[in-house]
Amino acid sequence: MGETTKTMRVLSIDAWAGPCDPDCEACAHENDPASEDDNEDNMPAHNGGWTWNNWFDRGQAPRTLCDATEAEQIAWFVSEGYVNEKAIEGAYIDDDQHNLVLCDKKTHEPLYALEYGAEV
Repeated sequence: MGETTKTMRVLSIDAWAGPCDPDCEACAHENDPASEDDNEDNMPAHNGGWTWNNWFDRGQAPRTLCDATEAEQIAWFVSEGYVNEKAIEGAYIDDDQHNLVLCDKKTHEPLYALEYGAEV
């Protein structure tokens, strides 16, 4: 049996927002003229989901990140310069069973992925 690779690909993700359900507060907010003065940080999240259109190889990451905590995974993206420190509070990791996907907390947009489900 061959040796498992010790790295995985880092992917940047090009995705578009899917259609919203009728109860999406974010889309209702966007169409409400009374909400123009609202603070952007208080915007509700878009709940329509995202579709990956394309992805691009941006580098390598150690497979040990698969065993790291979510906070450690996000900190790795910051330390490697993929995202700024705002991601520490403004992002989360979603495991889609092939990738560890760094997503924006507010919009749920996928930003980067660690592709653990493929051999490098």
